[in-house]
Amino acid sequence: MNPSELISVDRISSTTSSLARDPYFIDRLAWWLRGAHSSEHWFQFEWAYHLQSTVPPGWSVECEVERVDVVVRPESTSDSPSVGVEIKWYGNWWMDDLPGVQLDIEKINEKQYPSAAILFFLKVSPSNSARELAWMSEQIPRQGTNQDLADLVHEHIKRSLDHRGSLALPSHQAFDRASLQYAVWYNDAYRR
Repeated sequence: MNPSELISVDRISSTTSSLARDPYFIDRLAWWLRGAHSSEHWFQFEWAYHLQSTVPPGWSVECEVERVDVVVRPESTSDSPSVGVEIKWYGNWWMDDLPGVQLDIEKINEKQYPSAAILFFLKVSPSNSARELAWMSEQIPRQGTNQDLADLVHEHIKRSLDHRGSLALPSHQAFDRASLQYAVWYNDAYRR
């Protein structure tokens, strides 16, 4: 198998779709957001777990290997990763660190193996009945982040993206509406 297939647009899309449809993910997401906790590492683990279900037998998905958020390599080896993924995770209540995405794009460009940088953007409208998310209703207007991901990427990221997608999340008592948008950039090794 060509390692690039492990992080193809189709595989990233199917992994993200599987995650977005997972009712347990939505429940955990609502729980995480109650306390305004940083959730990027948690999101990386959740996404990697769903990626593992899409890769062929004999491949292992692991997190935080050689300072790479998610890697895939043959199960029978502890060699260097065959592919890598850097993940940034934001919501429309907090967008102050978009330069971090540019750093991830630069980081994957240094890798000799196929790699992707993915920016995930959760756009939510908290339910009025979800008092524990009232902080979001106050924060979103302050951030001015009612934009869609494509607009934010165009404004803040130097390199044009390779793929983008958007998925509506299933209904949940904590959110009136929620969508998971994502943008993908690949390195040169992916294109070889």
